[in-house]
Amino acid sequence: RDAMRGKTPEEEWIFATNWSLPPEDILEFTSPCVFGIETGDRRGPYWGRLGRTYEWEKHRQGFVNFRQHTVYMGVIQLVFAVYALVTASRRGRSRQDLPIRQAQGLRQDSQDCGGTGRGEVFFWWGALVVCTLLALGRFFPLYRLFYMLPYMSKIRCPVKFLHLVELAVCVLFAMGLSVFLADIRAIQPAVAPDKAGDKEKKGKKGKKDEPAKKETAPGDPAAARTVTFFGIGVLVVAVGFAAAAGIAPWSRPALESYWQTLGLRDYALLMRTMTGALGHAAILFFVCAAVFGYVRCFPGARLAERVVLIVLGLALACDLVIVDRRYVRVQDLTPFYADNPVADAILGADAMGRTSYHLSARGKFDPLWRNFRIKGVDMLQPRADRKISKEYQDYFAALNKNIFRLWQLTNTRFVAGPWQHLAGLVSQHGLKVVMRFDITNAIITENPAGAFALLRYDGCLPRALVYHAWEQCSAEEALIRLADPTWDPTSKLLVSNDVPPGTSGKPASPAQIARYSRTRIDITVDITEPGILVLNDKYDPEWIARVDGERVGTLRCNHMMRGLRVPAGRHEIALTYRPYLPYFILSLAACAVLLAWGLGGMWRRGSGIGVME
Repeated sequence: RDAMRGKTPEEEWIFATNWSLPPEDILEFTSPCVFGIETGDRRGPYWGRLGRTYEWEKHRQGFVNFRQHTVYMGVIQLVFAVYALVTASRRGRSRQDLPIRQAQGLRQDSQDCGGTGRGEVFFWWGALVVCTLLALGRFFPLYRLFYMLPYMSKIRCPVKFLHLVELAVCVLFAMGLSVFLADIRAIQPAVAPDKAGDKEKKGKKGKKDEPAKKETAPGDPAAARTVTFFGIGVLVVAVGFAAAAGIAPWSRPALESYWQTLGLRDYALLMRTMTGALGHAAILFFVCAAVFGYVRCFPGARLAERVVLIVLGLALACDLVIVDRRYVRVQDLTPFYADNPVADAILGADAMGRTSYHLSARGKFDPLWRNFRIKGVDMLQPRADRKISKEYQDYFAALNKNIFRLWQLTNTRFVAGPWQHLAGLVSQHGLKVVMRFDITNAIITENPAGAFALLRYDGCLPRALVYHAWEQCSAEEALIRLADPTWDPTSKLLVSNDVPPGTSGKPASPAQIARYSRTRIDITVDITEPGILVLNDKYDPEWIARVDGERVGTLRCNHMMRGLRVPAGRHEIALTYRPYLPYFILSLAACAVLLAWGLGGMWRRGSGIGVME
């Protein structure tokens, strides 16, 4: 990724903001797949600008776009999120009228809005707006300021801020629905109990059999007005989307011209996808408008809340099924997790070692390659469809001419590939056949005469060992020396850091690996002379080394391997990898602030203050 990021500040900016949300895609918050489902989908290819290579319109190189998801937030969810904001504002304005309504005997069921604080609503709406603006990335002028903050330049896809928008919408939907249910109860007339004096008068007149008339208090007019006007607003929006779905075909000539520049030809399909998305949004807006209309027209209905919840639940279920089914793909994952006797033989070896893999294409969705990775086999070659750093490329390019030297330096103990290509290597020193096998539909079965073979190479260096003789040279010079067939990497080490040379004639000492994982390696050494411990893993300055608990610096050895100096004696060495520790600390601090704020809000509500009014 660092190699892809670029060298100049402008190249880094382009790389970090390439997946910025185009402003027009915000329409898809309410209209699912209005610009298509995803890139390359035959049912409706995405024709928006998300993922488009910078200045593609000028040079027409790179991605036209690249999207594999929708940014749909949900019509019903957004409607009630807006309702939470409207009611929060209403409570603030109506606070001064509270004593008058109480004197008139009006119900106050909705005054606390389900116990939701106004500050919480405004906070989540603020989060929604801010994260939407950040998702715009390079299309939002102030994103440059955010990009300049520490660590923020590491964010590659600003569009992923929409995950936080989704979270905010979920919370606001719950708040809005809670408030709406409270408003349903508030606008219903309240039955007042009979006064004692009225009962005595009725008893004197002897009208014991006549039922006493019950007095009622009118519902909350503020809640009734909010439901009425909000329902009208939702209805207007529904009509607008319906009109847009009907008018959209009139813009087909202009859209066809644009689609043609993107290489898209099925204009009818693209138009159906767009009009269908607008119609989908219109229908859901009409459903929401009908819910608000039902509550307002039948304020005394006993089952109003249940009817509302049932209708909204069914509408939500249909909405989720219609939208999400486009992104559900069924794939047989049996080959990914099938039994693998070759992997078992590699993992059961008596010493650690990598595997040079030549059985399949090594792609992201290659089931056989993924099977080896899932089993935990350490591969020499990276995934074929992943761009590797220039350092990696130079290393492999220099040593591929001497494949045995490459395997020796990289602790490659096994080779798996077609037998016809490996048969000639068996006669070479240090190679022997472990097993033969066949591959059918990415499933491996043992076969003594199989078309594929697993070989073991015992001439590789151990994963970890201690050198007592070394010399200092640059990384470029080290690469030339390592590729030289006359160089013996078992007797002397090449160090690219500025360290005094080691001239001992003592051969390399063994090192015991007690723990080996992606983020933690524990090694024990017991040596009579000081040396340099080399771990035949790629050098990375983010690795932190400690000898007996004391931190020491790491060295670049043999061009790109990891090493550190170790004094004579027995020592416990620990290497840890924590490149994301600063991000974790920032996230932890943010969570602590939010938790404290939330607990403070609960305390204020428990004390009778801070409640939405």
